[in-house]
Amino acid sequence: MHIASALTGSAATLSDLAGPLGLGALAVAAAVAVVLLVWRFFPEDRS
Repeated sequence: MHIASALTGSAATLSDLAGPLGLGALAVAAAVAVVLLVWRFFPEDRS
């Protein structure tokens, strides 16, 4: 049962982190990933 309580505790911590700061970090990570993908697929557009 201690495993379940540990999972519940980590889930609560994750939900606490997934507030405005967590969503902002996710948005920044997604934007960086998109920029890197475009940068890689269209190298001739670099100026």
